[in-house]
Amino acid sequence: MPEKKPGLSLWSNLMYLTQMGLSLAMPMILCIAAAAWLQNRFGLGGWVVIAGIVLGVGGTVSTFRQILRRESQKAKRETQQRNAFNDRYKD
Repeated sequence: MPEKKPGLSLWSNLMYLTQMGLSLAMPMILCIAAAAWLQNRFGLGGWVVIAGIVLGVGGTVSTFRQILRRESQKAKRETQQRNAFNDRYKD
């Protein structure tokens, strides 16, 4: 396995954190913006914004669960690969 350069790892982690932050923030922002637009466009009550907030939180939680599941599976695969490598060289 090739060694990673320290600077590359920093940029890789920074890009991952930025992507994760945007993935968590965008459902909330889009749902609230859409609810505010609906309220202004059609003269609906404040309940539309509350519904937008609830939908945005639901989307954010769903995205967060997907990220956690993906990272858990990734860690499990890495552990299995590491254990498989060590099992080959046991006495």
